[in-house]
Amino acid sequence: MDLKKKITDKLKKKDQKTKEIIKQKAKAYDEITKLLLLGAGESGKTTVFKQMQLLYTSGFNEDYRKKLKPSISYNLVLACSNVLRAMTRFGYELQDDDSKKAAAVILENKRPGLSFALDQEIVDSLLLLSKSADFQKTVEERSKFQLMDSWEYFLDKVVQFPVWGGENWLPNDEDILMAPVRTTGGGEKKTH
Repeated sequence: MDLKKKITDKLKKKDQKTKEIIKQKAKAYDEITKLLLLGAGESGKTTVFKQMQLLYTSGFNEDYRKKLKPSISYNLVLACSNVLRAMTRFGYELQDDDSKKAAAVILENKRPGLSFALDQEIVDSLLLLSKSADFQKTVEERSKFQLMDSWEYFLDKVVQFPVWGGENWLPNDEDILMAPVRTTGGGEKKTH
C-alpha cells in the first residue's frame, strides 16, 4: 500500500508540473502578437515588415546587409535598363555616341546573381544616362512603365561610388528600407 501511495503521489506531482508547463506556454502564446499583411504586389508589405524589424528587434545584421548588396546594385541597373527599353517604346533616342555606349554597358550588365557588383564603368554609364534629356523625359513618364519607386534615391547614392555601392560598402538602414526585395510566401520574425 505504501508503494502504491508513493507512485500515486509521484504521478500527481508530474501531472501538476505538466499542467503548470502547459499553463505557462499557453500564457506565452497568448502574449504573441501576430500581424498579417495582405496587399497587391509591390504595395509595401515587405517594407512594413522591415520597418517593424528595425523598430522592434535589433535591426539588420551584417550577413543580411551583405546578402542585400548585389540585389540593390542589380536593381539599380535593372531600373536603368527599364528606362532604356521604355525610351525605345516611346520613340526617344539617345543623341550622342557616349550615351549609346553607356546604354550598351547597362544592357550588357543586366544579369542578376549573388555576386553582382557595381563597377566604375557601370556607375559612369548610369550617371551619364541619367543626364540625357530623353532619358529624363522617359523617367517623367514612369507611370507608363515599371520603374522602382526608389530609383532617384539610389541614383543620388551611386554618385558616392565606391564609398556607396563599392566593394567595402554595406547598405545602411535607409538603403535596406528603400531596396525593392521580391518576396514570396510568408515571413516570420520573433521579437523579445
